[in-house]
Amino acid sequence: MTIPPQLVATARCLWWWQWQRLMDGLAPADAEGNYQRRPSQFAGRPLEPLLQQ
Repeated sequence: MTIPPQLVATARCLWWWQWQRLMDGLAPADAEGNYQRRPSQFAGRPLEPLLQQ
């Protein structure tokens, strides 16, 4: 029994869509597709008070 081609095409489209949502969350990019690091909440803060806790 073969898998209907339309079912395979639909599954591929859904997989690709979900993969894009995952990659958007893990590796945010600008309009050109270049990776853009999100600002860190720890940038510029001294480490000593954090290490003493």
